Amino acid sequence: MSLKRKTVTWLRKKSSVDPAEPPAQHWRMDRRQSKLELEACREGKRSRCLTSIRETSLRFADELKFDQDLLFSLFNSRDFSEDLFDLFDVDSNGYLTQNTWMSHLKEACMNNDWRNRRDKIEDLVNLLDAVAFLVCMNSNITQDQFYEIISTKGISNKWFECIGNSREIYIEDLMAFVVLLTKQKSSIQIAEENFIYLESVFKSNLKEGQNEFTLSEFKNILQSQNTLFLERVFKIFDKDGSGTVSLEEFMEMMQQFATKDDDFKINFLFQVYDPNGDGVIDQDELSEVLRACMLESGIQFAEEEVNNLAQVLYQDSVREGMNGITVDDLKEQFQRHEGLLENLSLSMEKLLSPPKPTTKSVGEKITAVMPYFLSVQFIINNRSLVLFSTLIIIINIILFTMRGIYFLEFPMLSGFKPNLFYVISRACGRVLLFNSTLLLIFVLRYTMTTLRNMGLAACLPLDHNIAFHKKLGMVIFILSWIHTIMHLLNFGINIQPDPILFVQLSDKYRAENGEDWTTIGYNLPTGCQLLLIEETNITECIFSGYHELITHCQVCNITGKPWSYVDWIFTYNPGVFGLIGGWANPTGVALILLLSLITVCSLSVVRRSGHFQVFYFTHLLNIFYWVLLILHCPDFWKWIFFPAFVYCLEIVYRLITSFIGHGKTKIIASKTFPSKVTNLIIKRPHGFKFNPGDWVFIKIPEIALFEWHPFTISSAPEVEDSFTVHIRGVGEWTNKVWDFFQPEQQKFYKQNIGRQMSRKIRKSLKRKESEPKSSDFQEIVKNLSSPVVQYRRRGSTMSSMETDVYEQENVTQMKRKIHVYVDGPFGSPSSNIYRAEHAVLIGTGIGITPFASILQSIMKRHRLIKKFCPNCDYAWTEDMKQVMFNLRKVDFFWINRDQLSFEWFVKLLAEMELEQAESGGQIGRFLDMHMYITSALQRTDMKAVILQLAMELHHKKEKRDLVTGLRSKLNAGRPNWNKVFAQLKKQNVGKITVFFCGNPSLAQTLRVKCDEFGFTFRKEVF
Repeated sequence: MSLKRKTVTWLRKKSSVDPAEPPAQHWRMDRRQSKLELEACREGKRSRCLTSIRETSLRFADELKFDQDLLFSLFNSRDFSEDLFDLFDVDSNGYLTQNTWMSHLKEACMNNDWRNRRDKIEDLVNLLDAVAFLVCMNSNITQDQFYEIISTKGISNKWFECIGNSREIYIEDLMAFVVLLTKQKSSIQIAEENFIYLESVFKSNLKEGQNEFTLSEFKNILQSQNTLFLERVFKIFDKDGSGTVSLEEFMEMMQQFATKDDDFKINFLFQVYDPNGDGVIDQDELSEVLRACMLESGIQFAEEEVNNLAQVLYQDSVREGMNGITVDDLKEQFQRHEGLLENLSLSMEKLLSPPKPTTKSVGEKITAVMPYFLSVQFIINNRSLVLFSTLIIIINIILFTMRGIYFLEFPMLSGFKPNLFYVISRACGRVLLFNSTLLLIFVLRYTMTTLRNMGLAACLPLDHNIAFHKKLGMVIFILSWIHTIMHLLNFGINIQPDPILFVQLSDKYRAENGEDWTTIGYNLPTGCQLLLIEETNITECIFSGYHELITHCQVCNITGKPWSYVDWIFTYNPGVFGLIGGWANPTGVALILLLSLITVCSLSVVRRSGHFQVFYFTHLLNIFYWVLLILHCPDFWKWIFFPAFVYCLEIVYRLITSFIGHGKTKIIASKTFPSKVTNLIIKRPHGFKFNPGDWVFIKIPEIALFEWHPFTISSAPEVEDSFTVHIRGVGEWTNKVWDFFQPEQQKFYKQNIGRQMSRKIRKSLKRKESEPKSSDFQEIVKNLSSPVVQYRRRGSTMSSMETDVYEQENVTQMKRKIHVYVDGPFGSPSSNIYRAEHAVLIGTGIGITPFASILQSIMKRHRLIKKFCPNCDYAWTEDMKQVMFNLRKVDFFWINRDQLSFEWFVKLLAEMELEQAESGGQIGRFLDMHMYITSALQRTDMKAVILQLAMELHHKKEKRDLVTGLRSKLNAGRPNWNKVFAQLKKQNVGKITVFFCGNPSLAQTLRVKCDEFGFTFRKEVF
């Protein structure tokens, strides 16, 4: 029997009962209905009555308005009376108890919604109390007696006064008052401040001149990408079916939300899922809801898969012999998942908590503005980084201070001491020498890789070399401008007016080095000569005044003139300062312009906006920076000699290996993905050895003749003869790569689809779970065995056999040679994966590439020690320490924005799962995989919960995830890192090291969390 039919039967029974019989007896008349079903009946009845009252009112109203006579006519309508009676008779007893009814009406007087009309409502309630006593005395009120009460002339007049002060009232105001008076008392009342906030939210979403909001305004309150949820929730708020929601209707629903009752949540969801209100959810309605959930979560499935999901959930929820999911069935389904109902969010509760002003203590305010790297947690967990950074800062301070103190006696042209322009410029200059040397050291890639392979990353901040390089570059840029400005001012104020006087005043600094100002190599301007003071009048000298240290002066005749400011700054004519006399200032101008160009073009806004080649080619100018700096500063060669020597060795090594073809190889196969990712399979150059997580520079002359770009190697070192890189199209060069190889794949696909499908069919006929024999990654891609295909998803992007073959096996073999140049490999933080005890690999999007190499390496190493029984198919491993070294446990997290991104490495992960399924044992406990899709809403969200439940049931039944096709279940939303890290720490396997590659903002979050939990954090940086 359907819920609707049972409700009708129950109501008929109620109407035939003696009104004097106690209510408790009526409650026991039909125990087959649960509390939830009764509540659903009440809600349905209330909506039907309000809708009926509105329809009746429309018949009596004059252009949607009432005067007192029209309202009196309405109150004399039997239809209006019966519907109003039913609204008060919540339990369908067929009567109203006077005391209960009056108490209910007096409660309505205290409602915040109509607090400005409280006196008039009290008058109406007192009049109703008096008339009810006259009509019924102390007995219960029947429906006929209720009609007699409200049809009294004075009742309609008082009702009219409560609604408005004018001669007319609108039907919307009438309905709002009906909603107010008939609203049931809630166990939890909304606080005054929350009520005021809700009222302001309601009014802020109204259009000018409106008192009620429509569906279009409701969109601002309930954020939804799908109209299904929006329209159905709006319908629940719109109690009277008017197409608008009044303040009273809005407040009534928000009052119910305030209860945070599990039964209310279920009833609310049931109303959303049951649009026709028949009391049951059939499979078609379930499919429609699932499609809406998919749109909200950014997930796409084929129609067949949607129907399959609906069928799985429907069959699991419906009781035997029933023809649909009842509200009790829905509650039972939710209760099977612990904590789901308690944490379920209906998207409206946030309105119940108005934003509160945050008050922070002085300590909290200081902590909030203090940089994170100064926090105690950061310092404790990054000791080597902090110590090395502190050492650099201290050396900078010492060099700056010592140089400043040394030149404190350096005079101005006027004789005043100190010459701050000169002191600051020389102090900055000394610091610049040190930092420029470090700048070069941190980009010695081969040296860094060698030190990392020696295990020195634990005590030296080798993982942060690029970060140091960037920060030093910015420090150098700032100090260089200070140095330049101070020198420009000094030359303008102290040197250009009288250089001979200036050098004589500061000659004591040369005397300390056994030099004399006359040996500095100054070139006199044409028409000028150097004379002793005794040989000329003091007035003929450039300077005016006399100083005891002055023995010579520069005298110019009528045709001569001193060097101009432009001569000093932009030419080498004066012949002083610099490694080569006179070159200091012109090289200084060239240096500051060159440094500014390099710095601006190195900003992330340039590098990540599709203009990588601008960054790349301007960065090649660094070699000119160091050459100019040697010419600019005579002492710099002493600082840079050893780093420059190592740098030149690396350059020579690269040139020699390139010349003999060491880094020259070819692309043997490629594969492009719809998400604009290109997988290149490259033949290994001779002697090319790398570690998991290493990266290389590659150049493809057919794409760009001179451009080198860094990419992580995505295959394992144990794969012979080839290695792979995955390139995502995010810039000009990377998009060119995809555009270049995509036509090749399309052509290959058209030529070979028939052959591939035939091979696919043959494989499916003799499918068996056996270990792939090939060790090459491209062979794995081509010959992935059928057990992986068994739990490979089919739908949306892979909905047919043709598409499945294309996605699974279509690796385009290159028919012509496409040369590629490889420079590397170079080490990265994850290159030391086997030195960690418990490694946590976290990748976002294409940031999985270094971890793909690691996972494949783990799989290959496991196969090396795997043993087989000669008499059966049993396989086992004995001791994984012999190939995993310190590594005891790996947890792999892959976070993607959408489902399409999982296509990049799903085959590798499928192989890992197959290896675990075949071997179990140690490898099963050794590696755990966790995958997240951030576009999908979490299952605690009203707009996603039914989809997540269906997918969980499907996963339980089919043993595979519907999105990825893997056995590992895909998690919706973003990881709760506090919960994740707490679970990892609880495993107590060993010291946890988190390796991350991906989004910079997530990197910052993870760094903070790692410091909180005491984990070591390593971030991939190029």
